Amino acid sequence: MKKLFVVCLLSLLLVSQAKAGINIYGGYSLADKTDIKIGSITAADTIGGALGLGVEYSDKINEKWGFALGGTYFLDRTFTSYVQSNFPGTTFIYADPKPKLSTVVLYANAKFSLSKDSYFLGGANYHIPITSNINSGTKINGKLGFQFGVGYQLSKNLNIEGLYRILNIDFKSSGGVQADSYSLNGLEALIKYSL
Repeated sequence: MKKLFVVCLLSLLLVSQAKAGINIYGGYSLADKTDIKIGSITAADTIGGALGLGVEYSDKINEKWGFALGGTYFLDRTFTSYVQSNFPGTTFIYADPKPKLSTVVLYANAKFSLSKDSYFLGGANYHIPITSNINSGTKINGKLGFQFGVGYQLSKNLNIEGLYRILNIDFKSSGGVQADSYSLNGLEALIKYSL
């Protein structure tokens, strides 16, 4: 599934270059915890937010509708602590060196114009997790997720966007325990420059 999503996204980017609306951007992800469910146990990791850099292709289909295809690289987030529902009131601290997670997020969004300068956006994403300092044998892979938000065009070449993104994670511990659900969710603020 992920290979098909990546191939489709890259194909659309390459085919679209002839009338390209290429944007480069930077931003910050405020997502600072993961939500995990394994059977009846729920847990949450506390992690840091992350700076991100990206590139996207965007175009208008008509006066109201458009689309964007792109990718973002988010720098390392450090896992600091976690809580579990079967140990109420207890916070566990990760030992040094603390686990780290950076991500490459590929996405496709539809855009709907509210006015000449403002728009809604929403779509699907797939992320590629890059980890360090995790237990050997632990497997962390990306899954299909989604995002939605709003944007505003400040000038001909400058946009800002605020969105809520859900990155779903396929997690299997070194002991073979498979998470029923595992996600990194949160707000992002982006500033985009059109080339």
